[in-house]
Amino acid sequence: MNSSMSVIANSEILDAISIFSANKEKFGVSAHNGDDPELYVMHIIDSKYHEKSNSAHFFFIMDIGFTISHELLYEAYQKKYNSFSYDITQNEDEMMIFVNNKAVEIVKHLKDFNLVADNYEAIADLLELSRGAIWGERYGI
Repeated sequence: MNSSMSVIANSEILDAISIFSANKEKFGVSAHNGDDPELYVMHIIDSKYHEKSNSAHFFFIMDIGFTISHELLYEAYQKKYNSFSYDITQNEDEMMIFVNNKAVEIVKHLKDFNLVADNYEAIADLLELSRGAIWGERYGI
């Protein structure tokens, strides 16, 4: 009996994530904290699963773990936007809002998925663009 499972390359997972996130009417994408403060899990689910839970049909669920170095993200942010000294990586709730809103874009800049290099400057750009939305969601604005 062959118990080996086929392994999907992370670059192929990145392609699949992009396809799922582009089909928002079919798939929901969210993120949550993992066991480590720098570990996050992207959760992708067939949106029909929630809508029609009483009927039997095929559905899809995928959890993808990824790590964001809080130190490298803060350093990249300070390098580009040193006028804002608040360290969002120290606030778990605000960091989670950012990751939940930008998970798909974040993983595109991580070496584990793009197979090139971690690009914390690009993630810092996402953080700068999201800063108002993070605070708005955090404080109910």
